[in-house]
Amino acid sequence: MPRSNFKAYIALACVCFFWGTTFIASQIAVKSMPVAFVAGIRCILAGSLLGAYFFGVKKHTLPSFKEMSIISINGFLMIGLANALLVWALRYMPTNTASIICASLPFWVLGLNLLFDKSDRVSGQVLIGLVVGFAGLILIFYDGLFVSTSEKFGFGLFLAVLCNISWALGMVLTKKHKVTANPFVVATIQLLFTGVVMSIFGMLTTTDYSFLSFSNYQAWLAILYLVTFGSITGYGAYIYSLAHLPVTVVSLYTYINPLVAIFLGWWLLDEKLNVFTWLSIVLILLSVYVVNRGFKSDRKKEQAKAAAQAKEAVLEESF
Repeated sequence: MPRSNFKAYIALACVCFFWGTTFIASQIAVKSMPVAFVAGIRCILAGSLLGAYFFGVKKHTLPSFKEMSIISINGFLMIGLANALLVWALRYMPTNTASIICASLPFWVLGLNLLFDKSDRVSGQVLIGLVVGFAGLILIFYDGLFVSTSEKFGFGLFLAVLCNISWALGMVLTKKHKVTANPFVVATIQLLFTGVVMSIFGMLTTTDYSFLSFSNYQAWLAILYLVTFGSITGYGAYIYSLAHLPVTVVSLYTYINPLVAIFLGWWLLDEKLNVFTWLSIVLILLSVYVVNRGFKSDRKKEQAKAAAQAKEAVLEESF
């Protein structure tokens, strides 16, 4: 495995783990603070710290205006609009249902990727792997999956689907419009741009600013955790892995995040793991293995095809 790929898989493992731990912290923060403000201040603090290091210490320069525009828009689609739509959707549907819909992200990524580039097809092995993993997630959340007392459950489903489309579009566009900037510089710009937009929206849509008090220490500690592990570590690793791995492989973090949450519940809260949970874990891990193996097989076939075409070209020139 090339060293860059090894580092990218380590980065993706960080995404899977740390983003799997942020759900509880997010719940604590939004209990006493506006959702948009939490998302905004989290991004601003993380972006400022990353910026101070990469621009102040490492002396990186800003990308061109064109690249800045691409970076900012893609970042807003993923960490701004998508997250806002998801939190809005959770008002009208159970967390289980939202988790399943969000876990369908790899299929949206595949569809949008094919829409932008019809030649970028995947093998049947990759598709089978994705379906197996999705089946594993349904087993985890099967109990009360589509049970809701909300009259606006359908609207919640619509919002969750839009969330997926927004995030998938941001991923595909990031991969399609590659920039020359360092991945962590990209993360810095995206976090700052999204943070400013979301913070302004959060402050304008509330009239009670008592949540800003430092006596609200639990929410601020939750934000500190989200900044450190969700944004700086998690999002930085996400952007790095997206720059070096197939976009569908990166999207598999949506399969792994629930497993992290389940094991944390078992370890910290003494929650029980039943036979369906263990079966789900096996299916999801098998899915990740099959998808990765499928992409490696596809890559080898492409390399062999390119080598054969190059050989034919050399032979034609010799005649």
